[in-house]
Amino acid sequence: MISTNFTTDGWTAHHRPYIGVTIHWISANFELHQALLTIEEISYPHTGWNIAEKLAKTFDKWGLNNRIFVGVSDNAANITKAMSDLADFEYTVEHIRCAAHTIQLSVKKGLEIIKNFLSQVSKLNNFLVNKDKHRERLHKMQEICNSKIILEPLSFDDDDDDELIDKDQSFNHIVEPIKDIITRWNSTYKVLGRLNELKAAIKLLITTLKSESVKDYYEDGCLLESLFLNDYQWNIVEELILLLKNFAAATEILGGSSYPTLSLTYPIISSLFQHLISMKRKIKSPEVLKVCDEMYSSMEEKWTDPGITGLIASFLDLRFKNLTFATTSQRREVHTHFKNLINKNQQNQQSEDFSDINNSTSKSAALLLLFGNTQTVKPTNKSELDKYLELPAVSILENYNPLEWWKVNQNLYPTLAHQARIYLAIPSTSVPCERLFSTAGNTITDRRNRLIPSTVYNLLFLKENSHLANINN
Repeated sequence: MISTNFTTDGWTAHHRPYIGVTIHWISANFELHQALLTIEEISYPHTGWNIAEKLAKTFDKWGLNNRIFVGVSDNAANITKAMSDLADFEYTVEHIRCAAHTIQLSVKKGLEIIKNFLSQVSKLNNFLVNKDKHRERLHKMQEICNSKIILEPLSFDDDDDDELIDKDQSFNHIVEPIKDIITRWNSTYKVLGRLNELKAAIKLLITTLKSESVKDYYEDGCLLESLFLNDYQWNIVEELILLLKNFAAATEILGGSSYPTLSLTYPIISSLFQHLISMKRKIKSPEVLKVCDEMYSSMEEKWTDPGITGLIASFLDLRFKNLTFATTSQRREVHTHFKNLINKNQQNQQSEDFSDINNSTSKSAALLLLFGNTQTVKPTNKSELDKYLELPAVSILENYNPLEWWKVNQNLYPTLAHQARIYLAIPSTSVPCERLFSTAGNTITDRRNRLIPSTVYNLLFLKENSHLANINN
């Protein structure tokens, strides 16, 4: 393990605060690995210094001195302070803010403009989510819509079911309304998409409920009708879905753990900027246009400087090595970084070769001194960097794994390959900790709420790390 990176986050279960830490590295065989380092109770107050102290003790325990490169977390002030306070414990760490969380902050900022409209959408959605007694009816409405059958009048007595639905018709696209959970990324986008998908079925449900003789059902039909959006509002929903679709896709991709993600971050951010510019030309409703403008401004504020670390990671991914999304000065900075690194390695290698000759009295060493290595291929004027730059870029649509490529080509580009093991191991999000807490939530249940922190740690450590038993560093 030449270096490692970590993600961290906080979580509370049954009034007990926990801190989680995962580490990420690439093995000599160019395999990306992830491990749970700790999940343990952290005492109040959760100041930056206290969090830094807890992190440092964890790193010391695992002997990670001088091996921690980057720490990834959300944008909370105390965790940001903790990253800088790690220097007090002799850990100099570069802090990268979770890309997914930062993207979602911009989405949230934009949607705040239409919070009244979203409140109305939420009321409609909550009716569908909370009315279990109409769930079966909503299913049948979808079956009717899917089969393109127009029935007049509509009746839902059990005896009439066979007449309404064609037994030979295959219905395989029955969906449920989605509960909006504000703490989950893309929740609003998913709710809007599902409501739009259920639009026709909801209209049918209104008709059937209002035709019922049972008072409660009739009143539910009238209530649902009052909550149903008009055509202009449904148009807003459709435009919001188009606007948010790319942001949901970006969050999902950047949250992956089985492939390098930092190399994808700034190309994706650049793509999102282009998406917002394109949407400004397509959007017709002034409400959604304001959302788009606010998201663009927020993105500009949060992503003005990509930072050399993210640019290096993208450069080491053949799909993005041309850094077309970066400025000329940023590309020059990356190239200079590698030129200096390659020159330094060459000088070190020459010093080692000269030292080997001086310290040897063998016949072969004497001949090597007099005649040189006649079997060595004559060096070209092209450096390792020049040869890499001449490689054709790989299409984003190709089935390409950057780690597989570096595994095959590491001997041709030794310095760059070494850097790839360092930079491509950096996660772009703190999603690994989010997943850890999700697993922990299934461990510390209401019926197991007296588990002591050490037991929680042991259970999760075994579950998360058992796959690492037979790997090589």
